[in-house]
Amino acid sequence: MWILALLTSLYAQTIELNPKQWQQLEYKSIKANTIEVSNDRMRIKVSESASPLIYPFQKPRKLKSLTVKGKVIGKIKLKKMPQGTEGNDDFVFRVGLVTSGEKTLNFFQKAIAPKWIKELHSLSKGKAQGISRIHFYNVSSDQRILNQKRVHPLSDLIHESFHVLLQEEGSFSLNLKKEDLPNEEILALWISSDGDDTKSSFEVVIDHFMLQ
Repeated sequence: MWILALLTSLYAQTIELNPKQWQQLEYKSIKANTIEVSNDRMRIKVSESASPLIYPFQKPRKLKSLTVKGKVIGKIKLKKMPQGTEGNDDFVFRVGLVTSGEKTLNFFQKAIAPKWIKELHSLSKGKAQGISRIHFYNVSSDQRILNQKRVHPLSDLIHESFHVLLQEEGSFSLNLKKEDLPNEEILALWISSDGDDTKSSFEVVIDHFMLQ
């Protein structure tokens, strides 16, 4: 058993929580989050804001597992309707997997697409012809939507799974196994915390990010 554990650890990769390794994209007309790193921890400060962080892989790869652990300081100001609905579509944390595929932007789409869409498609340079979708695994603050899935109403690129529930003390642990993950090759990781829809302010501290 110890040999198996050793081999497993050799193939596991700890993702650096360093802003230099991540690309921070911005949405038009939405204030961006503030990112700080100290003591091997990433702190995402949300102040009625939202902005994604992208970690591109040097080459497309498949994953067998992914684990992210962290803590939320503060709370989202959720309304009475289910989390994820219009006006209530904020989550303290979600991790996304950008998968390769055949969707590319034509000349007209490149001219009118938001900057974040164009930057997302730029990840597919090389062997991959384009992207397929972003598979998001969300930390939910609403028990009612736990274990549900959806294609986001604003973009068919975004597929979401409301995977775990935020604990009362603010901690969360996403432990994704092979059966939870897409079969396609993955171009990049995507993490996001947002409070723009609900006018919320909070902080997310990530202290563990490992994949295999």
